[in-house]
Amino acid sequence: MSDTMLFGILRMPLDMVLSDPLSTAQFHSCAQGAAALIEQQAARIAELEEAIRKQANAARCLADATIRDASIRQELAEKARAESSPEVLASERQANAMLTEENERLTARIAALESASKDAIRREAIEQAAKHMDSRAAEFRGCGNHTADTMARVFEAEADAIRALSQKVGDQQ
Repeated sequence: MSDTMLFGILRMPLDMVLSDPLSTAQFHSCAQGAAALIEQQAARIAELEEAIRKQANAARCLADATIRDASIRQELAEKARAESSPEVLASERQANAMLTEENERLTARIAALESASKDAIRREAIEQAAKHMDSRAAEFRGCGNHTADTMARVFEAEADAIRALSQKVGDQQ
């Protein structure tokens, strides 16, 4: 039955509804149909409200995730910007220059020690150089940045090389 017909029957004057048994039956049937339609529409409204609630929750979760992602990206960008700033790069270049100079000086010292005539003096000097390298490595490790950690590893490797050389000298004697 169409909505127009349904509303027409439901809005019939009471005296028409009660005028004969057929009109009363027709009105009752129409009222039953209207009640069923109202129940169907109420169930559909509840379904749609639940779908809207789920979509709203999903949208909130997405918004929260987006905010967290943006925050993480911002933090990473700021960290990258700080690590690549001209001041940081200049400081790292200066540290590299110092370490290169120190490394060259110590390498020259090792070469001089290799040519020393007495084994005991040579071993002592080599051990002192290794300790100095260890000391420098500890100093740089305390700085706490990537370049300093790299340079600390370089000094530690040099200390190990110095000790290996000391062992080699001892084995040759």
